[in-house]
Amino acid sequence: MMALGDRLVLADLDQGLVASDGTGQGRQVLAAASPLWGDLPPFRKVGERLFVGNLYSAGSFGPALWVTDGTPAGTALVADVPVEDMEAFQGLLYFASEGSLWRSDGTPQGTEKVATAMGSASDLTAVGGQLFFSACDATHGQELWVSDGTTDGTRRVSDLWPGS
Repeated sequence: MMALGDRLVLADLDQGLVASDGTGQGRQVLAAASPLWGDLPPFRKVGERLFVGNLYSAGSFGPALWVTDGTPAGTALVADVPVEDMEAFQGLLYFASEGSLWRSDGTPQGTEKVATAMGSASDLTAVGGQLFFSACDATHGQELWVSDGTTDGTRRVSDLWPGS
């Protein structure tokens, strides 16, 4: 769960994505998209919107990325992909999914892969004008990577652990 404005947004197993002001009357279902039992979906605020990963709904084929502005009309499915990690960077959401680094402006059309061929990516951390993350490739194993937000600007920092 995470605050968005003066409301709390949470993923409820029974009701789906919900916003609440803390009162019984102030609870509002935003979307019929729920986490799996026992899973805590990742949340990340970017500007005035909140991204929520790994929600399931009738409109998705598996865990999916959603975005909300805290209203039902402003809540939508963004990408039908699982989310492993998320970070706000340069006014966009960057996230790791299925061995790739992605970015999203909160729309399906504005969601795209930045880099691929990574076995896994995690620990996305924005520092200054760069996005650092840990990623694994078949040649070097788990290493530190950096991105300026573009495909050409995404690279392994160095082979910090040769042979691993």
